[in-house]
Amino acid sequence: MIESFQSALPSIIATTCIGVMGWAAGWVRGQRDKAKRLADEHTDLMGLPSAIGEMERRLNARFDELDGRIDKLETEMADERSLTVAQLKENIVAIEQRAAERGHITPKELESANDLADHYFARGGNHYIHAVMLNLNERMPIKGESID
Repeated sequence: MIESFQSALPSIIATTCIGVMGWAAGWVRGQRDKAKRLADEHTDLMGLPSAIGEMERRLNARFDELDGRIDKLETEMADERSLTVAQLKENIVAIEQRAAERGHITPKELESANDLADHYFARGGNHYIHAVMLNLNERMPIKGESID
């Protein structure tokens, strides 16, 4: 039996060596593939800062464009508000002038003047109209048909 074992020993050793070498080759291939994946991921990650920088540049350009649009809209709104305030003031003063020429104000004119004044002050109108409204509401005689 020892003789048959001795004669089989080279085959056993060769088979074992081939098995170990096959396992080692598979392990090395696996490590090589893992290293290649890591290298690819590294390359991808190294490209992120430039990609992020490009996205940031594009976003900042878009924000600058939107800021410009917002500034333009704010200017237009301020111009519109100023125009509206001026028109309201003009209408209130016109009511006061007509009433002063007649020597009295009608209930409808007084109601209109008060409505216009509310809008005028809500839009930031100045205090000149306070004096006009004080004159219309407290000093100017009211004549005409009531608005009930």
